[in-house]
Amino acid sequence: MLNPKRVFVLFPVLLGLLIVGIASANGGGKDKVKNYELTIGAATKVGSVVLKPGEYKFKVEGTNVVFTKQGNDTAFTVTAKTESAKAEFTKTITHQVQDAGQPRIIAIELKGTQSLVKFD
Repeated sequence: MLNPKRVFVLFPVLLGLLIVGIASANGGGKDKVKNYELTIGAATKVGSVVLKPGEYKFKVEGTNVVFTKQGNDTAFTVTAKTESAKAEFTKTITHQVQDAGQPRIIAIELKGTQSLVKFD
């Protein structure tokens, strides 16, 4: 038989552990924005911005993609549209075209998601 004093002490502890477990399982209720990495070898146009060669981190925030150049933390924001693919992408891959002799990124497949980000 359970001792009522023991139940009185253990119940709040177990309830607290359950709440912490649920909060950590869903990220504490916060939407997490994943950062991706991209290397630009030559000046490349993305939307209305030209990214200089270098290492960039980028994240998708709604209808914006924010590119941050590593080393000097310069940020560039570009509008984009996100579409869903049929399957999850295994790599982050850029789709490029040549526009007046300069590379232009028209889309990026995001690793670990079904998201294809398209730029105008």
